Amino acid sequence: MKEFYCPNCKKKTKLNKFGACERCGFIPPVKEETQRQKHDPLRPGVKREKPTSTAKGSANLGNVPLKIRLKEAGYITDKVWVINQPVIIGRHDPQRGKVDIDLTPYRGSEYVSRQHAKIYLQGGVWYITDLRSSNGTFLNGKILLKARPLKNGDIIAIGTLKLLVKIEEG
Repeated sequence: MKEFYCPNCKKKTKLNKFGACERCGFIPPVKEETQRQKHDPLRPGVKREKPTSTAKGSANLGNVPLKIRLKEAGYITDKVWVINQPVIIGRHDPQRGKVDIDLTPYRGSEYVSRQHAKIYLQGGVWYITDLRSSNGTFLNGKILLKARPLKNGDIIAIGTLKLLVKIEEG
């Protein structure tokens, strides 16, 4: 079993055979095998990204649409959402109504909150923020504690689902 630091129960623990924390059942985002991700921020002893006050790497995009692609089992699927305005990502709930991006039909949606995260455009930059979800929202393997700017190629993890960010300029 693989040992890791669980951000949910805040202890060094092991993953069970399902890839979840043995103590609390939290499922960490899977490390994507891309050139962009050179370390796994959930593991102890790794370099942490320095916090920045600006949206480094995020251009002022005006009204450039954002595309979100679903990744399943490490593969990019044909499912694409084009975002032109603020959206709520989550699961459909008959009492709360629909969400803009409904992850209910996808495997792993049981770990998605009804109103899990919000993507919005501010000052020409796309941002994502967690809406106090039960299992957290991760951006490139780091849990979102505040709104963060989105960049082309970013990976959003909501529950066990992965979403690839694509920003097309011009």
